[in-house]
Amino acid sequence: MTTTPTSADQRGIADAAVAYAARGWAVFPLHTIRSGRCSCWRDCSHPAKHPITRHGLHDATTDPTAVAGWWARWPWANIAIATGTISGLVVIDIDPDHGGTESLDHLQSLMDSLPVTLTAATGGGGEHRFFTHPGPVAVRNTAGRLPGITESLPGVDLRGDGGYVVAAPSRHASGHAYRWVDPNVVPAPAPTWLRPSPRPVFPAGGRVLVVPHGGGSRYGLAALRREVAEVRAAQVGGRNDRLNRAAFSLGMLAAGGELDRTLVEAELLTAALEIGLPETEARASIRSGLSAGAREPRRRRHA
Repeated sequence: MTTTPTSADQRGIADAAVAYAARGWAVFPLHTIRSGRCSCWRDCSHPAKHPITRHGLHDATTDPTAVAGWWARWPWANIAIATGTISGLVVIDIDPDHGGTESLDHLQSLMDSLPVTLTAATGGGGEHRFFTHPGPVAVRNTAGRLPGITESLPGVDLRGDGGYVVAAPSRHASGHAYRWVDPNVVPAPAPTWLRPSPRPVFPAGGRVLVVPHGGGSRYGLAALRREVAEVRAAQVGGRNDRLNRAAFSLGMLAAGGELDRTLVEAELLTAALEIGLPETEARASIRSGLSAGAREPRRRRHA
């Protein structure tokens, strides 16, 4: 299997990046797979999916000249499309390795039918389903759930404001390319179940934390709010450690019955993705912290 793009592949990637920008989708370059390894040449936990430019997602632009300049410098680079209001897009990311296929079937049964929309086949065997952003309301990134669905959906994530997806014809770590299933289909309007739920919200560092009914006690949810805010405020170099400590603290409360563990894992992962931590690394830190915390259950002390 060829894992290094040919000259023709590189021209196609550069042309696609410029075309996305011209369409109004903000893009920026990602590392790719070269000679079987991530082009960062490090022991990478997020191969072919992390930014090349210094500010990553914050460098995303719709300026075709700037985009052409990036791909002239890095002709082999993968393409990231920034989601959210910057591009007018929200994307459902379906990962079959984490139960996404079964969750998608369950979502279909709940909704009777799913909208026909622009869809990409990912290099890892999953799907990206693109919808137009419902603006002006913010749509947060989520993991294993969707804003308007109360049930957990393992392997179904949402990329909204502050997120991004890898776009065709980028190359996955497996060596397979991302591709559009039918590039002539346009993104459908975001259905109501992709929009934020109006259920109770708690301010957290200028953002809102949407907590499903039954997610925990008042004491537990207050602790969750604080820890998520601390993760979002963590400084570069200490973010992963702060995430792990938050997971440990909340894991104690989850084991003590003050919080729903699934909610904790989803909220911490969302915060980690928002501050730029690689998903694989973030999931590992969260699960490690939650497991360690579960060995020391903690409940609120009542007077």
